[in-house]
Amino acid sequence: MEVHRGPYLESVHSTAFCVIRADGEVLTAFGDIDRAYPIRSLAKPFLARELVRSGAADAYGLGNVELALASGSHDGEQRHIAGVRSFLAKIGLDEQALSCGPALEGKLLAGPPVGNNCSGKHTAVLALCRYLGFETQDYIAVEHPVQQRLISTLFAVFGRSAAGTPLAIDGCGMPIFGASLRQIATAYAGFGSAEDLASARVRRAMAAEPGYVGGWSANLDSQIILWSGGTILSKIGAEGLHADAIVGDGIGIAIKVHDGNSRALPPILASLFLEFVDNLTISQRHLADLAAPPVLNASGRCVGEVRAASEAPL
Repeated sequence: MEVHRGPYLESVHSTAFCVIRADGEVLTAFGDIDRAYPIRSLAKPFLARELVRSGAADAYGLGNVELALASGSHDGEQRHIAGVRSFLAKIGLDEQALSCGPALEGKLLAGPPVGNNCSGKHTAVLALCRYLGFETQDYIAVEHPVQQRLISTLFAVFGRSAAGTPLAIDGCGMPIFGASLRQIATAYAGFGSAEDLASARVRRAMAAEPGYVGGWSANLDSQIILWSGGTILSKIGAEGLHADAIVGDGIGIAIKVHDGNSRALPPILASLFLEFVDNLTISQRHLADLAAPPVLNASGRCVGEVRAASEAPL
């Protein structure tokens, strides 16, 4: 990916990607798709699915908003904060129970833990603790029974073995692990095509409430879900990692921008959607927005664009 400012090439972002069917057939790939990267927030829709499978979602009367918040990495808008507080109230807790740390912008404190982009995930894990009879104290510790349950579940989802997969700690404090682009794309292909009721319920929630998955102000995940009418469920990971489930088609997409800069993602996604999504519902205008997102200066003026490299592969 290239970043152009006026007539000048300003930056180049190296990437890798994989598009795969749920049965493991690779439709296209570029770069090393078998190197493991920390999955981080890409795990969230599968954690939300556990809320449904466990019975906790029904027990606490959780609806689309709560499941979208559990699946998403929200932008900390007031509607997100209100939604997480309501979610906490439904499980009999308040925001003091959250161990995700404060909301940050770079290195600057931007808000309380309820505004942290992982507060929905943390509330989901607290809901599991309450429903399964686990203590909520230290719920983010690796040895906590809720984490042991979730890690085991996620190993299976992403095709990893406990013996060969060391753990790491996410920015929000929870344990996480690495998976390859091949494994991530396969997991999302399965999520988009799975016929079980829990998967379908989480998919419906993300499609119905895309703003709670990300945000209402130019959030990439929310825009793609909204523009596609829920036929593409997009999820940012961290450090330039991204995944998409093409609902009903049994196709998953995983992308890694090697330098961690997510601004390189939209042009790759636009190209892959055009080639591999049957019955693509995203308009030409919105596809164009993805294919060449603008570079804006401090006053909001367009001074350049991000686009596919002119002489090299994506």
